[in-house]
Amino acid sequence: MAPLTAEDRCLIKCLRLEKGWNAFQMMREFPQRKWQKTTLNYLIRKIDKTGSADRASCSGRPRCARTHENIQTVEKLVCSQEGQLGTN
Repeated sequence: MAPLTAEDRCLIKCLRLEKGWNAFQMMREFPQRKWQKTTLNYLIRKIDKTGSADRASCSGRPRCARTHENIQTVEKLVCSQEGQLGTN
C-alpha cells in the first residue's frame, strides 16, 4: 500500500472535521482509494489531537552526514583521484 497523498490527507481531514466520519465510513464511501483501516485510524487520532493531518516539522531522521566539513573532505578525495584510473 502506497502512503497517503497530500490530496488524501486533505480529504480525510475535511471528512473528519466537517462531517465527523470515522474510518469505516470513509472506506465505504471511497473504495477506489483502497485506504487501510489502521492508516485511517492513525490519521484520525492525529487530526483529533492536533487538528492537522500534516507531518510534524523536524520529523524523520536528521541529515547529520552532510556537514560542510564532510562535503569538503569528499571533494578533496575526488580531486586527488583524478587522472588515476582504476583507483577506489
